[in-house]
Amino acid sequence: MKRINSVGKWVAPMLVLLISIIIFFYTSTITYKNIGTNELFATVDAITRGYKIKQIIASVVLFIAGYLVAQGTFDKQTDAMKAAWAVPIAVVGWCMCSAVILLLRLPYIRSFAFGLMGALLGAMIYIRKEYIKKTNWDVLCRYIIWCAALSTIFSTGIIPTVMSSDSYYYVMQYGEVVAKVGSLNFDTAGATMTWTGVSSALISSLAYFCGFETITVIHNLLIISMLICFYLTMKKQISNLGARENQAIVGAGVFTVMLIVIPAFELLSFWVISNTYCMVYIFLLMIGMNLYTTDERENKALLILLSMVICWLTLSRAEMSVCMACIVCLISFLPLTQREMLTLSVPMMVVQLLYLIELNYQQAISVKNVYDSMLTPAIQAIITVATVGCVIYSFFYK
Repeated sequence: MKRINSVGKWVAPMLVLLISIIIFFYTSTITYKNIGTNELFATVDAITRGYKIKQIIASVVLFIAGYLVAQGTFDKQTDAMKAAWAVPIAVVGWCMCSAVILLLRLPYIRSFAFGLMGALLGAMIYIRKEYIKKTNWDVLCRYIIWCAALSTIFSTGIIPTVMSSDSYYYVMQYGEVVAKVGSLNFDTAGATMTWTGVSSALISSLAYFCGFETITVIHNLLIISMLICFYLTMKKQISNLGARENQAIVGAGVFTVMLIVIPAFELLSFWVISNTYCMVYIFLLMIGMNLYTTDERENKALLILLSMVICWLTLSRAEMSVCMACIVCLISFLPLTQREMLTLSVPMMVVQLLYLIELNYQQAISVKNVYDSMLTPAIQAIITVATVGCVIYSFFYK
């Protein structure tokens, strides 16, 4: 019986991968049939050739890197929960490394950015080698197959995504411009830099460095990660109430379906916009704080990860720093120490103030006049008071 179960665990991901490959080649065949009769299709194909394969490869690499970080971070979580956090962790790691490079005015080029990410990943693996040694490589290989299968399906475009002007200017184009220029520059990005945050756009910078434009695969993987994390959390909560295993599975499935059909989730889950990614990471932040204050108490690696998530959210939208200052203050109702509160609030303040300083500097040295800038003295004062006030609150927290 155990032999059958073991084989079954491999059959499911392999079958889904096979189906995804069939869909991939079928949709590609349809595209190539239309190329010969439509000049527009031929032009688009010439520009985007190889994008799908590059998206799949990049997504799988992100998953592997994120899973290793999750393995080195979580102490008492299941392999499935680590897999659910893998892509979100990798995206946060990339965006925050990129943000630090930009804010310190280091060369934001492909080799340096990837080199820094690789060095940090290697350092983490070395420091947390005792956790990494516990990796179930058999399970990881199965999850990699699942990730490859889902990435292949998402790359075909059969899962619709919504693109608006905000999607194009504030996420796709902004991130590509930052990657091409190698810095935050008002002469190229203009007032866009003051109307939106930078962390969401840096996902698009990753796509540019990897040789493709669209981030639909990464976008959908983030949504799937959130749903899996929600399902696993609900299953655990139901089990804690005394329900049997099958009851917990059914109950968690019902609640997950209820989440999917909520109109707000339906709207955001298909929309490539910073609001969607804020939804994902605020949810993961709340789940992570619950894990930290219960199962993972005294796990400093998880606390650092949650601090990075807060920094990512702070830079995700122009006004998000004020929201995050309020959220961090609300988090103080959990059983946290003063040092833990400062670990969450100080990096948020430092990153936000450095971002304001950099934007002011770039605006001052820009050759072109910047119109419709949101960086008014009043708005900057509100952001500063909110973030500094959060740190002061944390300092006097008992």
